[in-house]
Amino acid sequence: MLAEGIGLKQDYTEALCYLEKAAHQEHPNALCVLGFMCERGQGMAANERKTLEYYKRSAQKGNPAAMRNYALCHHYGTGRTKNDRKAFKLMARAAATGFNLAIFSLVRSCSVVEISGVDFLIIIIKNKNNTLQATMYEGGQGVGRNERRAIELYKQAAARGCPSALCNLGIKYERGQ
Repeated sequence: MLAEGIGLKQDYTEALCYLEKAAHQEHPNALCVLGFMCERGQGMAANERKTLEYYKRSAQKGNPAAMRNYALCHHYGTGRTKNDRKAFKLMARAAATGFNLAIFSLVRSCSVVEISGVDFLIIIIKNKNNTLQATMYEGGQGVGRNERRAIELYKQAAARGCPSALCNLGIKYERGQ
């Protein structure tokens, strides 16, 4: 809240004080926010290596946003050598959590790593990610566009309590789709 200025005056210095204490206790969200702030030079000097380390530590603790950002570090070469194949594998792990931004990033990265739609579907099936499959059918990514199949897959994922699927289904009902 201090870092974003929500309910309080935005104060990066004060935010860092609290975030660093939480990060010292390996709190995944604090580590992720510190990575974000470090990447943008908010309250500290921008530092690619520290950014990478914060995201990595948070990702190892299961934070989906950090998983995605850590994958993007590999994709863009932030704090390390650029490696699109490794980025793709990391992004697939983030997408498997149901995190929408990771799902969309993964779909977009197919052409970067020159992966075919069939290979991509194999990755999805291995991860048993109905939300990711639904997203592909909804947008026609690697498969033919099929809105009915997308909704079926969203419902399956929603039945397991997947937040992204619940949200996407809510939007579809709200739009009358």
